[in-house]
Amino acid sequence: MVTYDQRYPASVPDLRQLLTDEDFVRAFAAELGLSDAAVKITHTGTTVVRRLVLPVPTDQVPGIFRKFVGDEVDIVDRWQFPPVAEDGTCRAAVTVHARAGGREAAFEGTALLAPCEDGGTDLTVAGDVRVDLPLVGRQAKGLLGQLIVAALKQQTKVVLTQLCAAVDG
Repeated sequence: MVTYDQRYPASVPDLRQLLTDEDFVRAFAAELGLSDAAVKITHTGTTVVRRLVLPVPTDQVPGIFRKFVGDEVDIVDRWQFPPVAEDGTCRAAVTVHARAGGREAAFEGTALLAPCEDGGTDLTVAGDVRVDLPLVGRQAKGLLGQLIVAALKQQTKVVLTQLCAAVDG
């Protein structure tokens, strides 16, 4: 199980709006060092889907894993946000999939945006990792979990930067 918690100085609707903004998603990809990512934001009724396809070089991946996946892996990061519920929360479905060399790795979970008494929002991302790699699957699951948390920390950095810019602007 992978979990990540963060409090933001923004309301649930405002944070939902920011996380599904195309300029924000592009800034997040750039923070990850992946400016050539493909971004797609889709509005279907009151649901918003954020899809980010990241071509990730594997030069920093330990050699034992790299031989299974090659020089680059396309990672598809997808967050599906329903409207904010009557209780003020928003629970998005989160999936991150990677396929390479006939193998697959995935994170599937949720991102809960919950209002705080101070007007901010607590974000809790929780989910499970599964990996299709013989012999090294357990190690790969641990590595993928660490990468998911690292990406969420980078996303937090971009959120806080943009929220501060909005206050200053």
